[in-house]
Amino acid sequence: MHLMMAVTALHDRYLNLHFNGTTRSIEAYHWTQGVHLLNQRLLQPFNGADREAVWMSAILVSCMVSANLEASTPELSWPLKLPDHTDLEWIRLSRGKTLFHPVTGPRRPEPPLEPSIHSSKHQELLHSLNILVDSNSAPGAYNPYHQVWQGLSSLLLFNCDSTSISRFNGIIGYMEESFLHLLEAKDPLAMLLLSLWYAKTSEFQWWLSRRAALECQAICIYLETHHSDKREIVDLLWYSKSSCGLGGIMMDSHQYNIEAYS
Repeated sequence: MHLMMAVTALHDRYLNLHFNGTTRSIEAYHWTQGVHLLNQRLLQPFNGADREAVWMSAILVSCMVSANLEASTPELSWPLKLPDHTDLEWIRLSRGKTLFHPVTGPRRPEPPLEPSIHSSKHQELLHSLNILVDSNSAPGAYNPYHQVWQGLSSLLLFNCDSTSISRFNGIIGYMEESFLHLLEAKDPLAMLLLSLWYAKTSEFQWWLSRRAALECQAICIYLETHHSDKREIVDLLWYSKSSCGLGGIMMDSHQYNIEAYS
């Protein structure tokens, strides 16, 4: 109940309804109480009646962490901002939810999906990304981009909605540590793939929409400024830019004072 109240207060803040210091205090109170109770429950044996509640609590915690973003502009968002130990922490916590699967057994049969995007431009994007990802490793060798791209490529022609959201979130939840390390190193291809995930999911998940918009913009600005020579990367940013509000804008270091954030 505490975690549900915390998310409710967070949603009020998202909608900017009656937001004041008291609202933030209520949110913080229920958040700390909910996490404390969840930690206590995890130290005890599980039974069938508790599994759904524990799994839902893990989801609510993940929502709260994903929504916790202090930045208000792309320049103050990852990857443009100064490095901090909390960068990409929301991804680590989302990956941590998979540790609950053996205990809570949340898996359910998922409905079949029908492609909802049929434009030739999206097909060309899919084809170009396939070539780009495959070119980053020798045939038969381990490719750290493959797992994320395999999930993303299977959904690129689908809208993110109630029938597909679990598949989209699974891309982050099952992200391999090697890919997360690439993101931490600001690898251009890894950031391009994350920007596409943001672009696909931001409108459906309100708790992620602010982070998705700002960090997707920041990724596009960073890549166009610091990796403008990598046309195979930059030329594929059009979908991410159009989805996060940058449209056809071309970024450079004169528009944004970002040299200090590289």
